[in-house]
Amino acid sequence: MMTPAIRLFAWANVLVFALQGIYWPEFNLMFQMTYIGSENFRLHQLFTYSLMHGDIWHLFFNVFIIVMFGNALERVWGFTRMLKFYAVVAIGAALLHSGYVMHQMYQLTGTVFPEIDVTGELGNWAMGEPTTLPPEALSLYFGGMLGASGVVFGIMVAFAYLFPTARLSFFLLPISINAKWLVIVYVAYEAYMAFIVNPSDQIAHFAHLGGGLFGFLLTRWWVHTDLEKKLK
Repeated sequence: MMTPAIRLFAWANVLVFALQGIYWPEFNLMFQMTYIGSENFRLHQLFTYSLMHGDIWHLFFNVFIIVMFGNALERVWGFTRMLKFYAVVAIGAALLHSGYVMHQMYQLTGTVFPEIDVTGELGNWAMGEPTTLPPEALSLYFGGMLGASGVVFGIMVAFAYLFPTARLSFFLLPISINAKWLVIVYVAYEAYMAFIVNPSDQIAHFAHLGGGLFGFLLTRWWVHTDLEKKLK
Protein backbone atom coordinates (compact mmCIF):
# COMPACT_ATOMS: atom_id res chain seq x y z
CA MET A 1 0.00 0.00 0.00
CA MET A 2 1.36 3.41 -0.95
CA THR A 3 2.06 6.03 1.69
CA PRO A 4 0.34 9.45 1.26
CA ALA A 5 3.21 11.45 -0.27
CA ILE A 6 4.25 8.60 -2.57
CA ARG A 7 0.65 8.22 -3.73
CA LEU A 8 0.60 11.98 -4.40
CA PHE A 9 3.83 11.77 -6.44
CA ALA A 10 2.59 8.80 -8.43
CA TRP A 11 -0.73 10.38 -9.37
CA ALA A 12 0.87 13.77 -10.05
CA ASN A 13 3.26 12.17 -12.55
CA VAL A 14 0.40 10.28 -14.23
CA LEU A 15 -1.82 13.39 -14.40
CA VAL A 16 0.95 15.57 -15.81
CA PHE A 17 1.75 12.92 -18.43
CA ALA A 18 -1.89 13.03 -19.52
CA LEU A 19 -1.76 16.83 -19.73
CA GLN A 20 1.37 16.56 -21.88
CA GLY A 21 -0.56 14.48 -24.38
CA ILE A 22 -3.58 16.80 -24.38
CA TYR A 23 -1.72 20.10 -24.63
CA TRP A 24 1.42 19.07 -26.54
CA PRO A 25 3.67 20.82 -27.46
CA GLU A 26 2.76 24.00 -25.56
CA PHE A 27 2.68 22.19 -22.21
CA ASN A 28 6.16 20.76 -22.71
CA LEU A 29 7.62 24.09 -23.80
CA MET A 30 6.21 25.76 -20.72
CA PHE A 31 7.12 23.21 -18.05
CA GLN A 32 10.13 21.11 -19.21
CA MET A 33 13.60 22.17 -18.07
CA THR A 34 15.00 24.42 -20.80
CA TYR A 35 18.41 26.03 -21.15
CA ILE A 36 18.81 28.67 -18.43
CA GLY A 37 20.07 31.21 -20.97
CA SER A 38 17.18 30.74 -23.39
CA GLU A 39 14.13 32.95 -23.68
CA ASN A 40 11.89 29.97 -22.85
CA PHE A 41 13.40 29.43 -19.40
CA ARG A 42 11.17 30.04 -16.38
CA LEU A 43 12.09 29.53 -12.73
CA HIS A 44 9.31 27.01 -12.10
CA GLN A 45 10.90 24.65 -14.63
CA LEU A 46 13.55 23.75 -12.04
CA PHE A 47 10.83 21.62 -10.45
CA THR A 48 8.03 21.02 -12.95
CA TYR A 49 10.23 19.03 -15.35
CA SER A 50 10.40 16.29 -12.69
CA LEU A 51 6.69 15.55 -13.10
CA MET A 52 6.95 15.09 -16.88
CA HIS A 53 7.98 12.12 -19.03
CA GLY A 54 8.91 11.31 -22.60
CA ASP A 55 6.79 8.19 -23.05
CA ILE A 56 4.69 5.67 -21.13
CA TRP A 57 7.65 3.41 -20.27
CA HIS A 58 9.69 6.34 -18.97
CA LEU A 59 6.73 7.17 -16.72
CA PHE A 60 6.14 3.56 -15.66
CA PHE A 61 9.68 2.75 -14.56
CA ASN A 62 10.19 6.04 -12.72
CA VAL A 63 6.91 5.75 -10.82
CA PHE A 64 7.58 2.07 -10.13
CA ILE A 65 10.94 2.86 -8.48
CA ILE A 66 9.52 5.85 -6.58
CA VAL A 67 6.87 3.55 -5.10
CA MET A 68 9.28 0.65 -4.56
CA PHE A 69 11.77 2.66 -2.48
CA GLY A 70 9.84 5.75 -1.47
CA ASN A 71 7.29 4.06 0.79
CA ALA A 72 10.03 2.97 3.20
CA LEU A 73 11.49 6.48 3.27
CA GLU A 74 8.16 8.13 4.03
CA ARG A 75 7.52 5.70 6.87
CA VAL A 76 10.75 6.97 8.44
CA TRP A 77 10.44 10.67 7.55
CA GLY A 78 6.73 11.34 7.38
CA PHE A 79 4.63 13.19 4.80
CA THR A 80 6.17 16.67 5.08
CA ARG A 81 9.78 15.57 4.87
CA MET A 82 9.01 13.35 1.89
CA LEU A 83 7.53 16.33 0.05
CA LYS A 84 10.60 18.43 0.88
CA PHE A 85 12.89 15.62 -0.26
CA TYR A 86 11.21 15.34 -3.68
CA ALA A 87 11.38 19.11 -4.23
CA VAL A 88 14.98 19.58 -3.06
CA VAL A 89 16.30 16.62 -5.03
CA ALA A 90 14.41 17.62 -8.19
CA ILE A 91 15.81 21.16 -8.03
CA GLY A 92 19.30 19.91 -7.18
CA ALA A 93 19.27 17.53 -10.15
CA ALA A 94 18.17 20.35 -12.46
CA LEU A 95 20.88 22.68 -11.19
CA LEU A 96 23.72 20.18 -11.70
CA HIS A 97 22.41 19.25 -15.13
CA SER A 98 22.10 22.92 -16.07
CA GLY A 99 25.61 23.65 -14.84
CA TYR A 100 26.98 20.91 -17.06
CA VAL A 101 24.97 22.09 -20.07
CA MET A 102 26.17 25.67 -19.54
CA HIS A 103 29.74 24.38 -19.40
CA GLN A 104 29.16 22.62 -22.73
CA MET A 105 27.73 25.82 -24.19
CA TYR A 106 30.80 27.76 -23.06
CA GLN A 107 33.10 25.19 -24.65
CA LEU A 108 31.22 25.49 -27.94
CA THR A 109 30.62 29.26 -28.12
CA GLY A 110 32.92 30.96 -25.58
CA THR A 111 29.94 32.21 -23.56
CA VAL A 112 27.10 30.70 -21.52
CA PHE A 113 24.63 33.29 -22.83
CA PRO A 114 25.07 33.40 -26.62
CA GLU A 115 23.17 35.96 -28.69
CA ILE A 116 20.84 34.00 -30.93
CA ASP A 117 18.40 35.05 -33.62
CA VAL A 118 15.85 32.58 -32.32
CA THR A 119 13.48 32.57 -35.31
CA GLY A 120 16.16 32.34 -37.99
CA GLU A 121 18.51 29.97 -36.19
CA LEU A 122 15.71 27.64 -35.09
CA GLY A 123 14.41 27.30 -38.62
CA ASN A 124 17.85 26.70 -40.13
CA TRP A 125 18.82 24.24 -37.37
CA ALA A 126 15.58 22.28 -37.72
CA MET A 127 16.00 22.08 -41.52
CA GLY A 128 19.67 21.12 -41.32
CA GLU A 129 20.78 24.29 -43.06
CA PRO A 130 23.92 26.34 -42.15
CA THR A 131 23.69 28.21 -38.82
CA THR A 132 25.71 30.95 -37.15
CA LEU A 133 26.41 28.83 -34.07
CA PRO A 134 27.46 25.16 -34.06
CA PRO A 135 24.48 22.78 -34.33
CA GLU A 136 25.53 21.21 -31.01
CA ALA A 137 25.17 24.60 -29.29
CA LEU A 138 21.72 25.12 -30.79
CA SER A 139 20.71 21.65 -29.64
CA LEU A 140 21.61 22.67 -26.08
CA TYR A 141 19.84 26.02 -26.42
CA PHE A 142 16.58 24.74 -27.92
CA GLY A 143 16.57 21.35 -26.19
CA GLY A 144 14.87 20.42 -22.94
CA MET A 145 14.98 17.92 -20.11
CA LEU A 146 12.10 16.12 -18.47
CA GLY A 147 11.55 13.14 -16.20
CA ALA A 148 11.67 12.13 -12.54
CA SER A 149 14.87 10.12 -13.00
CA GLY A 150 16.95 12.54 -10.90
CA VAL A 151 14.44 12.18 -8.06
CA VAL A 152 14.45 8.41 -8.54
CA PHE A 153 18.22 8.38 -8.19
CA GLY A 154 18.00 10.51 -5.02
CA ILE A 155 15.40 8.17 -3.54
CA MET A 156 17.56 5.13 -4.27
CA VAL A 157 20.61 6.75 -2.65
CA ALA A 158 18.56 7.75 0.41
CA PHE A 159 17.18 4.21 0.70
CA ALA A 160 20.67 2.73 0.52
CA TYR A 161 21.89 5.20 3.18
CA LEU A 162 19.09 4.35 5.62
CA PHE A 163 18.80 0.63 4.79
CA PRO A 164 22.25 -0.39 3.51
CA THR A 165 21.83 -4.12 4.21
CA ALA A 166 18.33 -4.46 2.73
CA ARG A 167 18.33 -7.26 0.17
CA LEU A 168 16.99 -6.35 -3.26
CA SER A 169 15.99 -8.93 -5.85
CA PHE A 170 15.91 -8.53 -9.61
CA PHE A 171 12.37 -9.47 -10.68
CA LEU A 172 12.42 -13.18 -11.64
CA LEU A 173 16.18 -13.66 -11.31
CA PRO A 174 17.21 -15.89 -8.37
CA ILE A 175 19.77 -13.38 -7.05
CA SER A 176 19.71 -10.52 -4.57
CA ILE A 177 22.15 -7.80 -3.52
CA ASN A 178 22.54 -5.37 -0.63
CA ALA A 179 21.03 -1.97 -1.35
CA LYS A 180 24.30 -0.14 -0.73
CA TRP A 181 26.18 -2.20 -3.32
CA LEU A 182 23.45 -1.84 -5.91
CA VAL A 183 23.49 1.95 -5.54
CA ILE A 184 27.30 2.14 -5.51
CA VAL A 185 27.42 0.21 -8.79
CA TYR A 186 24.68 2.39 -10.28
CA VAL A 187 26.43 5.62 -9.22
CA ALA A 188 29.71 4.37 -10.68
CA TYR A 189 27.97 3.52 -13.95
CA GLU A 190 26.28 6.93 -14.18
CA ALA A 191 29.56 8.72 -13.40
CA TYR A 192 31.31 6.69 -16.10
CA MET A 193 28.61 7.48 -18.65
CA ALA A 194 28.47 11.16 -17.66
CA PHE A 195 32.10 11.74 -18.57
CA ILE A 196 31.98 9.93 -21.92
CA VAL A 197 31.47 12.22 -24.93
CA ASN A 198 28.64 10.48 -26.76
CA PRO A 199 26.54 12.76 -28.98
CA SER A 200 23.89 10.06 -29.48
CA ASP A 201 23.29 9.66 -25.76
CA GLN A 202 20.19 11.69 -24.87
CA ILE A 203 20.22 10.65 -21.20
CA ALA A 204 20.76 13.43 -18.63
CA HIS A 205 23.40 11.61 -16.59
CA PHE A 206 24.36 14.72 -14.64
CA ALA A 207 20.73 15.12 -13.54
CA HIS A 208 20.90 11.57 -12.19
CA LEU A 209 24.14 12.32 -10.38
CA GLY A 210 22.74 15.61 -9.10
CA GLY A 211 19.69 13.84 -7.72
CA GLY A 212 21.90 11.25 -6.04
CA LEU A 213 24.19 13.93 -4.58
CA PHE A 214 21.39 16.08 -3.15
CA GLY A 215 19.54 12.98 -1.95
CA PHE A 216 22.64 11.84 -0.08
CA LEU A 217 23.37 15.26 1.44
CA LEU A 218 19.79 15.84 2.58
CA THR A 219 19.44 12.34 4.04
CA ARG A 220 22.75 12.62 5.86
CA TRP A 221 21.80 16.03 7.24
CA TRP A 222 18.44 14.77 8.54
CA VAL A 223 20.07 11.72 10.15
CA HIS A 224 22.58 13.90 11.99
CA THR A 225 20.06 16.56 13.06
CA ASP A 226 17.68 13.88 14.36
CA LEU A 227 20.53 12.27 16.29
CA GLU A 228 21.51 15.61 17.83
CA LYS A 229 17.91 16.20 18.96
CA LYS A 230 17.80 12.79 20.63
CA LEU A 231 21.06 13.45 22.47
CA LYS A 232 19.88 16.77 23.90
